[in-house]
Amino acid sequence: MGLGEGTSLAVNAAVWVGVTVFALVMGASIPAFSVIPSAVYGYAATAAYAIHANADLSAAGSTLNMDTTNPVVVVALSIIVGAVFGMVSGKVAAMISGD
Repeated sequence: MGLGEGTSLAVNAAVWVGVTVFALVMGASIPAFSVIPSAVYGYAATAAYAIHANADLSAAGSTLNMDTTNPVVVVALSIIVGAVFGMVSGKVAAMISGD
């Protein structure tokens, strides 16, 4: 689904990302989406693959596989692992500083 036959990929992607991020920000009243920077970062990291993929998603790998060949799974796992490392880092820093 696109904006039209004459619309470039860059314009089409920008409009769809803008519309969906607006909906995400407006949904901040829902507790699961209340941390807007985290929600937008996760969305942006995942949507980047779809934006840069070919029409058949071949550039992004197989998005139907539920293993590490699926770039969406890899992005989601890296965000989770990064969040865990950040939490552990904060706790270790608090222990070292005595807070």
